[in-house]
Amino acid sequence: MYKYIILQSTDGYQIYVNLILSSAGKYLSRQPYVINLIKEVLAPIDLRKSDLSLEFDLGRVIGNTDIIETTEKDTIFYAQPVKKEVFSRYAKNRSPSPSQKLSIIIKADQEGNYELIDTWIGHTCHHSLVTLLKLLRVSLIG
Repeated sequence: MYKYIILQSTDGYQIYVNLILSSAGKYLSRQPYVINLIKEVLAPIDLRKSDLSLEFDLGRVIGNTDIIETTEKDTIFYAQPVKKEVFSRYAKNRSPSPSQKLSIIIKADQEGNYELIDTWIGHTCHHSLVTLLKLLRVSLIG
């Protein structure tokens, strides 16, 4: 695994990302400035007291989110984005919207460090549920 260390905490643990294989690495390859946002929000936090799924409101627009609210009037379709393993839900003729929120999913490793599993601009949603289920190795039977 190729580890890129995002942050070294004052408590001695590291926050890192696998830039090659993880969902977070694939997202960061398209939005590299998000690494600085992650540093900004995680630096003051004691992760040992945190959940796996975190959402931060930075109080300013940090980018655009593809996560939008839809109604029954919207035409919905599903597609598999480049560099993604699962299909995502899209609304036809809708555009991304500005967002102040950053969502992060982290996992503690055996050495007491934290791996960034996934991240995106926008609020925490069903996308985080899919990632968490994969993280916890839970399978859905449909």
